[in-house]
Amino acid sequence: MNLQENIQRIKEMMGIITETREGLMRYLLDSSYKITGIEWPQYVIRDWMYRNTKEVGDSNPEMYKGLISAFLKNFMEDYGKGHWEYRRLDVSIDIFTEFVQKDLKDKMGGYINPNVQKDEERHKTQSSQIEKVGVSPEPIILALTPDGKYDLLEGWHRTTNALKKFGNYKQNAWVYIMEK
Repeated sequence: MNLQENIQRIKEMMGIITETREGLMRYLLDSSYKITGIEWPQYVIRDWMYRNTKEVGDSNPEMYKGLISAFLKNFMEDYGKGHWEYRRLDVSIDIFTEFVQKDLKDKMGGYINPNVQKDEERHKTQSSQIEKVGVSPEPIILALTPDGKYDLLEGWHRTTNALKKFGNYKQNAWVYIMEK
């Protein structure tokens, strides 16, 4: 096989991979609305749902459908009907729920979670990024609880390292707000 044939084969494989990715994202967008009745921001779907489930979707599409359905139904049980808003928040440890505060404090103290893939490496990467460019403009994903505190759904490494470095800071966020 010559170089041109290899390049063509790689392009074909990339097309298959892109098609699979796009198919999973379309499925997530469609399912999120069908199951919850809520318009979900593409960023939330891509950064939270897709990144945490894509391996299952790539390897077992039927299992993936069940996983996504359960994920969305559990989300609705936990947070109920509501909507998503994009906000720029003043972040400090005390805006979070007690559970999140405890986990963030543990992580700021150096705890590495063995159940989180590449946890230590991801903390080092975020710490290095903060030193170079400050707080990431990439949004974190939160749910506002009835008592006015936030559950941190996605962005643990960014949040941990920004809190450790700055204590209080401004952060872009997608926030799920429950109906009252």
